[in-house]
Amino acid sequence: MKALTIPLLFISFMSVAQPGDPSFLRRLDPCGIPPNDTIDVTSDGIPDLVIGGWSVGTDDEPSSTGSCALYVGTLPGTTLLCSTKRNEQRVAHGFAAGDTVPGVDSKVQNDLQIPRFVYTEWQITVWQWGYGGGWMAPTATPDLEEQVFVFLTVSPTGSHRGTFTLHPIADLRSVRVVVGALADTDVPLIIR
Repeated sequence: MKALTIPLLFISFMSVAQPGDPSFLRRLDPCGIPPNDTIDVTSDGIPDLVIGGWSVGTDDEPSSTGSCALYVGTLPGTTLLCSTKRNEQRVAHGFAAGDTVPGVDSKVQNDLQIPRFVYTEWQITVWQWGYGGGWMAPTATPDLEEQVFVFLTVSPTGSHRGTFTLHPIADLRSVRVVVGALADTDVPLIIR
């Protein structure tokens, strides 16, 4: 009798959530954000960046009001060059053409000398929008295409710095990542 109970119980769970059922997918993600996608910007076979998203909504089922975002973030082994804003918050620093990227700071940090630039795990918001009672049309981060972001990767083959730009794609609510320069960490890096 036990052998019959276990398979019947398993079958009943499988019938509740069918992956091909569109209404099931909408309940999981009211924002319509696709699964995370990774990018290997250094062409070493190890993913460096992730294109992902998040959503925050009300607790009712299905969620009636919420907000959504699509971002590009770092994966383990990769960091973005961030700067400190006036409110002491770190954000990914966007450089312009002709800017010189600060070198990698390898000295021991202390609490009295907080560096302006630091490589850290971070994410850059590309799109934001809302749904339901908080509906808001998809809005790209302003001036994103004019900014050049700098990353640092550490792998068994060595450390490398590089640049990339982000180009929001409006009709797909997506982003195109364009890789720029790639250099060793001891080579000066000028944004072109």
